[in-house]
Order: sequence, then structure tokens, then C-alpha cells
Amino acid sequence: MPLYQFEITDGDATKTMAIECRDLDEVRVQALQLANRSIADLGVDFWKKARWALRVTDDTNMTIVSLTFSGD
Repeated sequence: MPLYQFEITDGDATKTMAIECRDLDEVRVQALQLANRSIADLGVDFWKKARWALRVTDDTNMTIVSLTFSGD
């Protein structure tokens, strides 16, 4: 299975993790689940962050999926 890099940026901090996915649909599901967990983990601190983003890239560093959120 292909390996994708999931990069989460919440304010100044960036975390990257590699996840194997069968296809684009699985990449999208994983991205939504990771976004949900990450925002939930931030709790009320989510509202203090200027911008939150999740970017998924393939083995050529091409962006496959991108999500951005902000609390206003």
C-alpha cells in the first residue's frame, strides 16, 4: 500500500506522520478522522490558534488532500 505523509499545523507547531492507505477515498477518510481527533485534543485551545491545517502528500511530495480551519 502507498505511504502518505499527514502534516498537521496548529499555530506554530507542526507534526508529521506516515499512514498507509489503499486509495484516495481511504486518504480522505483518514484525513477527516485525524482532523477530528486533533481538533478535539486541542479543546478550547483550538479557539486560540490563528490557523489550523492538515496537508497530505504522496511519495513525490505532491499535495493530495488539504484541510484548513480557523476559530472565529
